[in-house]
Amino acid sequence: MSTTPSDQQSLTPSDQHSITPSDRCSIIPFSQLSITRRDVTFVRELHKSKNIIVFQVTVRGLMCVMKVYRHIERQYYHTPFREIDPFTCESTAYRRLKARGLCDRGIIPNSYGVIEQMDPMSWLPYLDKFRDEETRPSSVFVEYIPDAREFDLDIFTKDRMAKVRAILDEIHSARVLHHDPAPRNILVQEGSDRVLWIDFDVAQTFSEEKPLTEMQQTWMEREKKWMDWFASALEEDYQEGKLSRTWTCYFERD
Repeated sequence: MSTTPSDQQSLTPSDQHSITPSDRCSIIPFSQLSITRRDVTFVRELHKSKNIIVFQVTVRGLMCVMKVYRHIERQYYHTPFREIDPFTCESTAYRRLKARGLCDRGIIPNSYGVIEQMDPMSWLPYLDKFRDEETRPSSVFVEYIPDAREFDLDIFTKDRMAKVRAILDEIHSARVLHHDPAPRNILVQEGSDRVLWIDFDVAQTFSEEKPLTEMQQTWMEREKKWMDWFASALEEDYQEGKLSRTWTCYFERD
C-alpha cells in the first residue's frame, strides 16, 4: 500500500502525536520526534483481526511494523488477574524486554515507541476500522524483519530449536509471560539465521518488586512445559518428514 494524495493533506495541531519511548531507541530516537500522519507512509497491510491491524510502514525513511490496537475496556466478566488490553500488554512487555537488553541482542524485535489515543479520522483510510469506536486506538512501532518466516519443519534444526527455547527462558527471566507460544510467533531470518520471538499482545508483565504469585508461577511453568513438548514433538515430526504431532499448532488458529 502507498499513500494517496489525500494522505498528504496538511494536519492540524490535534493531528500531531509524539511517539513516546518504550525505552532508549538504538536506531532512530523516536522519543525526540513529533510524528504526524505525514511522516508515515503505508506500504502494505500485513494482518488484520478483530482487535488489531498490522501494517508495514516507513516512518521518515525507517521501515518498521505499525501495530494498531482497539482499546479493550475491562468489564465485570474479565478476570482481575491479568491484563486484557492488547496495547497495554504489548507496549508494557516491550518496555520491560528492551530494558533487559533483549531487543538490542536481536532476539526480540527492536521497539521504537508508541502513539496513544490516535484520531482515526486523521489516518483514513487505513484506520477506518476504528472510526466508529467509542475509544481511540493506540499503536506500537517495532522493527520490520525482512526475509523472516515462521518456524516450521522446512527450516527446523536442533540448534534453532534450542535457541527458541533459550529465548523463552530469557523472556521469563524478565518476568514476562508470552502467553501465546505458538510457532507463528517464532521467526527465523534465514539469511542471518537470526531466531526471535514476536507478538506480545496478550503477554503478561509481572512486577519485579515482589515475588511471583502461585498463579503466575503456574502460568510460567505451563508455558515452559508446552514449549518442551513442542520442541520434542516437532523434532519427531521432522524425523518423519511430515507434520503429525504438531499439526494443530500450525493449522488450528483463532
